[in-house]
Amino acid sequence: MMDFSNLPKIVAVDFDGYLVEDKFPSIGEPRAFEIALVKALYNMGVRTILWTSRTDEHLEAALKTCESFGLNFDAVNTNVDEVKELTGKDTRKVYANLYLDDHAGILSLKEIASFLGFDPNTLTAEHDAYFIKIIKYVSDCSHKGVSFADCMGNLRKAFD
Repeated sequence: MMDFSNLPKIVAVDFDGYLVEDKFPSIGEPRAFEIALVKALYNMGVRTILWTSRTDEHLEAALKTCESFGLNFDAVNTNVDEVKELTGKDTRKVYANLYLDDHAGILSLKEIASFLGFDPNTLTAEHDAYFIKIIKYVSDCSHKGVSFADCMGNLRKAFD
């Protein structure tokens, strides 16, 4: 059995409907909050995959659009190198700890907290009011060059 526990955090991000409004095959209007979140996670060392059904010229247009937003990805429609090394190949489905997609539903704070390494059972409904503050904090960490682990360690202290 393969041990995925030593892999870095990985996020698979949809394009149409998540990073931009869904206007396929055209490019929809950018969704600023989602773009900022993905940018912040990438800047803190979370491995990111652009996971989209776009191909050929439509994929190229999406990649150029992401570049214009300042977004970078470790992989596009494929697994990150660490997963390929672990499995010995590229699997048909990408492995990620979190899938950001408009069809995946809206994540609660508990789901995001779990991804970030918190025990979601220690959070209550009242913490939902702090969701925007947490994302702003994560974004601020990335702008200051703070690592993902350090940022999350400091953030966890706020819930202890």
